[in-house]
Amino acid sequence: MEKLKQGIQEVEVAADAFKLAKAKGIDLDRRRQGNRECLAALRRQDKGVKDRSPGDDKPPANAFVFSPGQVIVRMPREAAKALVEKDQEAVEGKIRANEQALKRALRDLSDKGGVPDTVGAGLLNAFVNLKDNTNTKREVDSDDDDQ
Repeated sequence: MEKLKQGIQEVEVAADAFKLAKAKGIDLDRRRQGNRECLAALRRQDKGVKDRSPGDDKPPANAFVFSPGQVIVRMPREAAKALVEKDQEAVEGKIRANEQALKRALRDLSDKGGVPDTVGAGLLNAFVNLKDNTNTKREVDSDDDDQ
């Protein structure tokens, strides 16, 4: 009976690790999307400067940025853009690390018997060893567009 109880506890711990990694991935993805939206807005304003005639209003010299802790900071546009780009690189690295943690958690959960028997070992290994080849796909798509 104790062995069964300990086995169930191990599966629960592994499932919690998987659930936490999944939630962290969602939070990081939201942050990445926010950074993308901010950079796109700054680029649109920069592009608008080039298209303006001499009498038109210029975009503001300063930009407002949400800093960690939900604090709004006013800073020069270029500094804001550099800050968001730096944060975007850090978020991308954290996302890659979290994906690896998610795969480890899934494998650990499977080893402890937390994945149903209907999911075969081959499918599970295929998911765990999945590689992101989005850059290769984009290059292939852009080559098709040229023709």
